[in-house]
Amino acid sequence: MKASDIHEHFAPHRAWLELQRQCDGIKLGDARTEVRGIAVMWKPRLEQIKAAVELDCNFILGHESVFREGGAGDETAIVQPSEQAKLAYLQARGIVCYRCHDAWDIYPGIGVRDAWTRGLGYDLTPPLPDYPYMRVVDGGGITFDDLCLRVLERVRPLGQQVVIARGDGKRRIRRLTLGTGAANDPGRIVRTEPDACIISDDYFRFVRDGVFLEEANVPFMVLNHATLEEWGIRNLYEYASKAFAPVPVHYFPQGCGFHVVT
Repeated sequence: MKASDIHEHFAPHRAWLELQRQCDGIKLGDARTEVRGIAVMWKPRLEQIKAAVELDCNFILGHESVFREGGAGDETAIVQPSEQAKLAYLQARGIVCYRCHDAWDIYPGIGVRDAWTRGLGYDLTPPLPDYPYMRVVDGGGITFDDLCLRVLERVRPLGQQVVIARGDGKRRIRRLTLGTGAANDPGRIVRTEPDACIISDDYFRFVRDGVFLEEANVPFMVLNHATLEEWGIRNLYEYASKAFAPVPVHYFPQGCGFHVVT
């Protein structure tokens, strides 16, 4: 199996995207490379890449960008000076890095959006027609305080030690809006008329977005981006293990991207 075969495997799932602008695809390396082993990870960090090399993996199947900045096509042109050592390490070993992002976010049933919904214990309601990365689920009528505790218990096994919350703790939650990854536009969230929402920390600004939601009377929880997507990336590993057999596939969990000091 060549790297190009894996790229083409995901092509039908990217059909809805603007192919010339999407961030999915080979970010680094030669598409003709014969794949010996696949390493599945959320954000390809050098520490995990080195561990993957030890397992004879020469194909990184990642979700986020290889370097700080990402975008369409090859990422080597936007590598910053402090990232040159990482680039040199990858190139010296002939590693191919593939980003499976937009297509996997909304892959039906097992992608990031649906894995996040199920991981929190909710049924898969139809996604919003004008914004496929969101779901509105039934919050069950529990208070916002109880909802925060419920969510915290769900994400603790992923390493998240705390849930950041703001809003009326006694409010009963029936309509709960869930975003996917960093797709948490507060304007769109408010238009779903939720009793509360759950968003990720990446690209969320308390000075603007937090006050906006507060003034719109929408209690909100902020969870780590990596925590939110861990269930979906685990599913990507299981999917790849079957789809690309007999090539060995290894999973490198990320978990919450920070720890709490009190």
